[in-house]
Amino acid sequence: MQLFESIDSLLSAVKIAAPLLAGVAIGDISPKDLPSYRNAGKRRRSYRQFTIPKRSGGERQITAPTGKIKAFQTCVAAFLARAYIPLDCVMGFVPDRSICTNAACHLGNTHLLNVDLKDFFTSIGAPKVEHSLVRIGVEPLAAQWVSTLCCYPLRTPDGRLLNVLPQGSPASPILSNIACEVMDARLEGLASRFGLTYTRYADDMTFSGTFKDVSVGDKLFSPEGTFFQELLRIIADNGFSLNEKKTRLAHPGDRKEVTGLTVGEKVNVPRAFTKNLRAAIHQMEHFIPDDAQLRQVSGKLAYMRMIKGKDDPTYLRLRRRFIRIGYKVKVHQRYK
Repeated sequence: MQLFESIDSLLSAVKIAAPLLAGVAIGDISPKDLPSYRNAGKRRRSYRQFTIPKRSGGERQITAPTGKIKAFQTCVAAFLARAYIPLDCVMGFVPDRSICTNAACHLGNTHLLNVDLKDFFTSIGAPKVEHSLVRIGVEPLAAQWVSTLCCYPLRTPDGRLLNVLPQGSPASPILSNIACEVMDARLEGLASRFGLTYTRYADDMTFSGTFKDVSVGDKLFSPEGTFFQELLRIIADNGFSLNEKKTRLAHPGDRKEVTGLTVGEKVNVPRAFTKNLRAAIHQMEHFIPDDAQLRQVSGKLAYMRMIKGKDDPTYLRLRRRFIRIGYKVKVHQRYK
């Protein structure tokens, strides 16, 4: 990969691009400044932490960079996105790939295994980021700069200080894909050996296959079987562990989902999603919704359109009802 061939080329590119990509002037940076950026306290002050609700319940911790650190990470992500070509199995954070393309890879298969990597981003440390960048051709000192400025000093419950990819950084998605490339290649090989399809969307990994004899598929995906044991070994070799609560195997006749989408005869949103959206629109038809409610339903309609298509009858019916609600709100605001 012809990118970041020297630390000077990296810093010069960031200095030029930062005002355009991030709206922040980085200023003059010298390779001699790296030790100061290694200071955990200085880097920690460049982040803000907050939580957002998870779709599955609970809260997700977000560690978002600010100022010059965020500008540096934004530039690095943009540069890498133009030069790095991910493996075919990688579906997350890749142009022209999405949860839709991820789910479509598994259509029509009789067995489907979903596994989730525990603490995905924070399991990827600065040394792994640095070594992965060097492996794909980034100059070592430049890779050291990127790993330092794109990782967050996390204090563990037992008092250790670990530099890890923060969930909330603009660079974490593409850096995580690069850091997982060796694991993904091994898992592609494992899946191929057993006649399976493998994809990964961030921390969600999916394996599927079709078996005329259902018992053969059941045996293959058994936790005690060779396939599953090799899967665990590859994941552990790469510094990850499974979230056992999110490990699910769907057999023939079971409802199959991949990254929140159903994979039956076609990729679709779950019935519960459509039911809840229809109920929300019905409720809004009987009172004047506020802007937050309108934005929420509008976002869900956009999501439905992405999954089901702009000509889907269900989407079009709900969209027409929502448009009428919008007219009602405008009339109310005009005459209140």
